[in-house]
Amino acid sequence: MKLIHYINTIVYLITIIPYITIKYAFLGMYAQILLGITQLIIGIILVIFINRLTKKQTYLLKLYWLFTLTIIALMSIVGYFEIYTSYLLIPLVFILPMCIATYSVYLTYLIQKK
Repeated sequence: MKLIHYINTIVYLITIIPYITIKYAFLGMYAQILLGITQLIIGIILVIFINRLTKKQTYLLKLYWLFTLTIIALMSIVGYFEIYTSYLLIPLVFILPMCIATYSVYLTYLIQKK
């Protein structure tokens, strides 16, 4: 589980550092695609090994999937109805997924700490 946390943290940092520099934020946008794919794979791996997790970790993993699937559903609805406003897209495409990514790093940290 430590390897999963390290991979998650490295990909997260590769994504967040360009956002922090502002000048290279567009690189962060591309890296966010890799981060999303990586964290979905990590989430599936954690579900496979859910028997090894404590009750608290299982609860936090379920919350992660609730947040993730909610964002995916909202993005699908926005795309389907073609509701493209910057007030909606920026939080939905950049801010909320990065919040979920931060939560995922925290979750893998708690799991590897055990």
